[in-house]
Amino acid sequence: MRVVGYIKEKNENTFANPVYSNRSGEYFSHILDASYDIISFIKTEIKKDTFKKIYLSKKFEINSKGGLVFIGKEDYLKYDSAENAIEEIINYINDVLPVNESKLLLTEANALKKSILYDKFMVNNFEMNINPQKEQFILTFDFPSPTKDSNSEVLSKKGTNSLSKQKLEQTNNQAYNSILEYLTRVDLNVELTLKLRANERRSKLKTLNYQFKLSKNSSKKSNI
Repeated sequence: MRVVGYIKEKNENTFANPVYSNRSGEYFSHILDASYDIISFIKTEIKKDTFKKIYLSKKFEINSKGGLVFIGKEDYLKYDSAENAIEEIINYINDVLPVNESKLLLTEANALKKSILYDKFMVNNFEMNINPQKEQFILTFDFPSPTKDSNSEVLSKKGTNSLSKQKLEQTNNQAYNSILEYLTRVDLNVELTLKLRANERRSKLKTLNYQFKLSKNSSKKSNI
């Protein structure tokens, strides 16, 4: 079923009844439940002087949200599946219509929205302000550790060869091994750096000690 038109009972600022059609060109109206879900389609006869043609390519089926059609001022027309159309219709009523005209219509639209979105999750957007000078954040990382795989134990009991088991363990521990290799490499780099700095300090101390001894001997000789 597709929405192909609506019954225009009033000129403007009203919700109109959508008209559906099948491939055979027959017209149908919908029967809805409390959540605006389609319970069934009923074949209907339409008066040509009230029927206005539109086209919505979206398919409508039983248990899906029904079509929603709204007629506004100056040929404004909004139609879509109910969950997609209702928010824009409410925005139109708030933004365009005067308060004295929109009050009752807005009440009707909000009631429709409550029914349409009754079985939907409503999420309110929020913002989080973070002051790095007042808050401290500690980031922790959990590295995978090698664990004994229960599946590999079952396979080995059923006669799986040791080579297959070894490959499975290597695959399971690949992430851990790569992290361990990186951390080991970092440790070695730090250790090597410390050793080089220690050797450099020793070399400087030896040079200073040698120069001190030379100066001390030379002063002794000059006193003699």
